[in-house]
Amino acid sequence: MARPVGTGTDAGASRERPRVVGVVLAVLVVAAAGFLAGGGFGTGTADAVRGLVVALAVGLLAAGATVGVWRVNRRHAARLGISTSRYLRVARSVRRGEAPDDPVERAAAADLVSRMRRGRGRCLTAGHPGCS
Repeated sequence: MARPVGTGTDAGASRERPRVVGVVLAVLVVAAAGFLAGGGFGTGTADAVRGLVVALAVGLLAAGATVGVWRVNRRHAARLGISTSRYLRVARSVRRGEAPDDPVERAAAADLVSRMRRGRGRCLTAGHPGCS
């Protein structure tokens, strides 16, 4: 079942805030786990400095991966002329097997399906930015 099409500016912003908070909390939890792992393992004694270094490294890796995935999704959405949140909503509906009614969302769904069918390391389109 397709969702109704609308501007979604107010509703999208209110739904986006909890997601951002969730991502930030996830990065902080990963950093805390890094602190515990770095501070407690190795010498048998707790070392706060090593824990902070590991927490910083793990936190930066988690934040970098999050930003990288977000930029890729934003780039794909911008190429199709829709917002990132709308693009991700279409991706969720495609995974559930729902076909969108809106022509713009249908184009995004076609792009997503072609990307899903493409295996890792394979590219079917010459000159595609993700191809080498």
